[in-house]
Amino acid sequence: MKHRLLQYLVEKKGFRSFIMEANMANCLPIQDYVMNGTGDARQVVAGQIRFTCVSDEVVAMVQWIRAWNQSHVDPADKVWYMGMDMNDTRQCFPAIQAYVQPLDGPLAAQLGEWFKEFKAQTASLDMDAYAKIPAPDRARMRGQLQQAHDALAARRADFIARSSPFAFEQTLRLVKVLLQEESMYSVPSSENFPIRDSAMMENTQWCMAQRGPGTRAVVWAHDFHVSRSPACMGEALGLAMGTDYRALGFSFYQGGLAAVGPTGLGPWSALPLTVKSYEAGFHQIKVPIFFLNLRSDSSGAGPTWLKGPLWKREVGALWSPSDPDEAAVLTPLTQAYDMLIHIDTVTASHYYR
Repeated sequence: MKHRLLQYLVEKKGFRSFIMEANMANCLPIQDYVMNGTGDARQVVAGQIRFTCVSDEVVAMVQWIRAWNQSHVDPADKVWYMGMDMNDTRQCFPAIQAYVQPLDGPLAAQLGEWFKEFKAQTASLDMDAYAKIPAPDRARMRGQLQQAHDALAARRADFIARSSPFAFEQTLRLVKVLLQEESMYSVPSSENFPIRDSAMMENTQWCMAQRGPGTRAVVWAHDFHVSRSPACMGEALGLAMGTDYRALGFSFYQGGLAAVGPTGLGPWSALPLTVKSYEAGFHQIKVPIFFLNLRSDSSGAGPTWLKGPLWKREVGALWSPSDPDEAAVLTPLTQAYDMLIHIDTVTASHYYR
């Protein structure tokens, strides 16, 4: 469905950027593939950290973007593929070094020294372990990352002249992503949601700015991230962009899904919610798939229960097959989303790797 939406928005509405809730550095090989044909689609997609990004469905979408770009000569018509997340930055380090080393070997070596301690302390991706490091030690590591950022920024004119504006700005942004991760890791994982979503919002705006004024972008992330709920990326984007931002949510009544359950990665069966939910109301409409405009100007349009709040399923990477209500979140639907697509019965994505 998201592939179909992207295709429609590119072909009919002039959208030219795709921004994924995926680690920024890990998306660079995919961008290289869709723009230049470097590598193989399945191989570059498999380089993603999250299993949610490594599926046959994503591969098909990436191949479609590549085909579109091959058939459009004008650079302004090509579709970019970018990531905006920062919760696993391990690939940032080699990407930064690969850019800087040919331009200034001594600076690349110095960056390596500044990165060394933070890289070692975050290699396990254990956020809570990093948060328990004494504050002076964390401050020292953050200071080293800031030194790296400032030293690279000071070479902007020189490096752009010997590479390209985008190559430089992308590399500098990867150092910024390291600083974002340090901020997120500095608090317990149970408290870092607002920090992460604020950073994803900043990175999304940065990605769009690289295409210039007036660019239109599809942002693919978990429903809750794109929603206008408090502290979410979508709330911040809505405040920054006004009516230029539209939050599209998804819902389903039952079916199959792929997530990590008690015995590993699914697929799993999802039974209907037992709590009073929007999905139950949508199921009664008896339309398999439909689009709902939650910003209709029609006075009193729609059933009164639509305003809620009612429960809405928000499945993430984890799933408990014994409790169909585990992922249910009490949601004021018309405040959280501008539009919604409901699919009554879904099938699981096909993951590989």
